[in-house]
Amino acid sequence: MQQTSAPSLQTSNNPSDRQDISGLLLVILVSLWIVFVSGALHFVAWTVEEMLLVMGLAWPGWGWFLIAIGQGMLIGLAAIPLSRMWPSERYRAVFNTWALSSVFVLILSPIKLIQPPSTQLANLLQIILVGFFLAMMVAHLRHRDREFRLRSGKPATAQMLALIIAIIVIYPWLAWGALGSVLDTVLNLIAGLLFGFTAALLLTYYLFIPLRQTSTGIGRDLVLGGLATGTALLVMTSSLGFNGIQILLMLFIPALCIAIAGVGWYGQNEDEGTNWLSIFLLIGLTVAAPMIFFDPDELVLLLAFGVKDIPYWAFSAAIISMLIACSFGAVIMLARRHLAGSKPRMPMLGILILTWVIGAFILVGLGQRGLHGDQLFVIMADQADLDGIGVKVDSDRRSELVYKRLVEQAENSQADIRRVLDTLGIAYTPYYLVNGLAVDGGPVLRLWLERRSDVDHVIDNPVLRPLPSLEETSYGNDDAPREPTWNLTRIGADRVWRDFGVDGEGIVIGHADSGIQGDHPELIASYRGYASGDDYNWFDPWYGSTSPVDSSGHGTHTLGTILGASTGVAPGAQWFGCANLARGLGNPALYLDCLQFLLAPFPNGGDPFTDGDPSRSAQVINNSWLCPELEGCDGRTLIEAIKALRQAGIFMAVAAGNEGPWCGSVRFPPATFEEVFSVGAINQSGNIASFSSIGPVESDASGRIKPDLVAPGDGILSSFPQDTYEVQAGTSMASPHVAGVVALMWSANPSLIGDIEQTEKILAETASPYQGRQPACVDGSKVPNSGSGYGVLNAYEAVKTALAFQ
Repeated sequence: MQQTSAPSLQTSNNPSDRQDISGLLLVILVSLWIVFVSGALHFVAWTVEEMLLVMGLAWPGWGWFLIAIGQGMLIGLAAIPLSRMWPSERYRAVFNTWALSSVFVLILSPIKLIQPPSTQLANLLQIILVGFFLAMMVAHLRHRDREFRLRSGKPATAQMLALIIAIIVIYPWLAWGALGSVLDTVLNLIAGLLFGFTAALLLTYYLFIPLRQTSTGIGRDLVLGGLATGTALLVMTSSLGFNGIQILLMLFIPALCIAIAGVGWYGQNEDEGTNWLSIFLLIGLTVAAPMIFFDPDELVLLLAFGVKDIPYWAFSAAIISMLIACSFGAVIMLARRHLAGSKPRMPMLGILILTWVIGAFILVGLGQRGLHGDQLFVIMADQADLDGIGVKVDSDRRSELVYKRLVEQAENSQADIRRVLDTLGIAYTPYYLVNGLAVDGGPVLRLWLERRSDVDHVIDNPVLRPLPSLEETSYGNDDAPREPTWNLTRIGADRVWRDFGVDGEGIVIGHADSGIQGDHPELIASYRGYASGDDYNWFDPWYGSTSPVDSSGHGTHTLGTILGASTGVAPGAQWFGCANLARGLGNPALYLDCLQFLLAPFPNGGDPFTDGDPSRSAQVINNSWLCPELEGCDGRTLIEAIKALRQAGIFMAVAAGNEGPWCGSVRFPPATFEEVFSVGAINQSGNIASFSSIGPVESDASGRIKPDLVAPGDGILSSFPQDTYEVQAGTSMASPHVAGVVALMWSANPSLIGDIEQTEKILAETASPYQGRQPACVDGSKVPNSGSGYGVLNAYEAVKTALAFQ
């Protein structure tokens, strides 16, 4: 860089600048190399990471750090030598810009070591590291020119043009995104604007000024400047953000390259300053939008399969923004002869006001209003002591005793922390099944909470931001069965109905899942609220629906396997339910919302602490869900709730997980707990399904044998929304078989109701020997083992043994 002021545009007389064809070809080749390295590394790595997440496998915490280091080095090795040695100042400026971009990647690489869901910490570190790079760059500029100072171009129309382009480009984000907490929004805005300021100075003083000093014509300058800008921004945005945000930025920010170059050239023949301020506004605002309006923790493929969830809307916004940016680039190229000359006589201020008013209307009228930050879940140190409530107490009485003791403990031990939170005006929701509170707050509040002597520990309670539109209701593609399906005959459920006349009558199933189509032909007659109403029979902590509904179909399918009229193991049982999953995910508070409701149901709008009625509690609960770290749970989060439900005499059937077939893949609560009955899946051939998680439990270092047994879970036909039927697979489909068999056992012999230990013993002892293939790491000669547990669920033998139990 020879000077920092911006001279008027002039055509270079240096033949090496005008005729350096080899330099131009080299620029193109290096640009292709950079695009390939950055694009391939990030898009492939992100896809692999997400597929591992879907399979329940962990992406190494140092993976993204090594990718950033590798990317920075591969780009730097190509650009840095050329930035020093290439004879043409014009192309040397391009290589220098890319070299600095590679340094930016290396400096920001430590961000990649922070694991989700610590987005606020990562954002703070991001701001610090971008600031560090900015300070280094300014120091270098001052070293090159002791009189260096920032001077913005005088035409205010340049800034207006930048603001017009920026707001129109981010229209999709305003319409389809949702704000996080105040802290999230502020940190992301600061990060985006700081990045924009840094990129603006880098592009202005290391690229645009040298190009203008060696100009070969504004058209060529825009093309070369645009190519260099787009490539540099691809590299720099790849290191900004985390958990997929960088992928969104890489999709559309480089497409602004011609628009950025055009703004940089705007009105420059009539001013000695530079347009760094305009470039800063354009880049800063467009980069900040995705980070502000989409939560990186929600950019997971787990939310993308078959539904229009966050990944769909985020990537749609990025693609539309890319198209808008390209359109502005085309317009600027067509109007290039008017950019640097006389000031345009456009009503720029009026256009600016109009575009921003439209943006405000989109945000308020079409966007998702309000702040939607994550919560904390505070687990109190004093948990209720339920010893002394034994199996000999009548099961209805046990539920009442457990409920009263839990509520009393929570009310007493939470009194002080609630008082302080009320004084501070901090919103919270108390819980009793686990003595704790869901609290609206961020890192500062967390530090205070963790220091309290009455708090055991604090975990994240992630909350999904709202979608632009409601989930589309799923639709099945199969017909209703005309005879018992293979899974029912495989466990002998049809023989139970025929030989013993037992169908689950008198047993109440509690179902917590994605929801339930309550009026499905398979389920409507067995709904406990069919005649009495939805009070005490349905609870939706997600959307507040007052009667059973289900859009994804997961809950309708799993309940249909338990007690569907023609698809269920125990068609005579009754059910009531709760929605703890939406869009395939939950969090600790939502899981507790439903478990509390299943222990002590309350009317719509009721208070779980004062309006719960344990006499209406579930007797058997199916849990076709798990709570991994992604949803906020650690190994201790739900254990007190599970222990309390067991003390209340409620049987818990739990899906083992779909992270198999690797040993130790039963990893997430509640399937890992000793206090539940965990179920793996077999297919129609009698082999353990390829997806079924197997033990032993390594997450808590217990080495516990899980699953407890296996049941049909692959190719299961059951009820689905819109009065349809669908075949699905998963351990989610296996555990309902156990819940249904327990309903048959307890219906056959009511003296077993609430006797969890004896029920589990009968299930284990009557299981059919597993005769299929075992994973290589499982010793199938031992029973139980971590592949198939005690064997294959046998409904006929279990009910037969239950009938004989005294």
